[in-house]
Amino acid sequence: MKKIVFILLFVCLSLNAVELKSSLNFQQTVDSIQKAIKTNGYKIYATINHKANAKTKGAYSNNSVVIVFDNPQDTARIMMHDSKVAFDLPQKVMIYEDLDDDVLVKYKKYSDLQNSYDVKNCMILDSITNKIDTMIKKAVKK
Repeated sequence: MKKIVFILLFVCLSLNAVELKSSLNFQQTVDSIQKAIKTNGYKIYATINHKANAKTKGAYSNNSVVIVFDNPQDTARIMMHDSKVAFDLPQKVMIYEDLDDDVLVKYKKYSDLQNSYDVKNCMILDSITNKIDTMIKKAVKK
């Protein structure tokens, strides 16, 4: 029973995520997205390289990087509506290679925060979502 609940929870959490196939190789995709984030006025807080981290412990992982970023001004404006939204902020984008060596990019839309928090009246969610969507789509289609 616990296994079924876990699988359903994982599926529900993944439903709202956007997943795109990149036309670039893995490192070009990482570089392109990092450049786009910085160019569009966002701050990168961390870049987590799962493959490199696994290697330090003698383990293997496919290429997988998570970039943690946001615009502190936007985050503050969202949190004015519901401070609990900080649990799902800042934004994260994952770049990874699947088992077929395709490079994929995955992230959640800011507008989906309305499903979990009292931010329905936060007028900037849609504009932030559109800006991030456009930014990432351009970065992976060079």
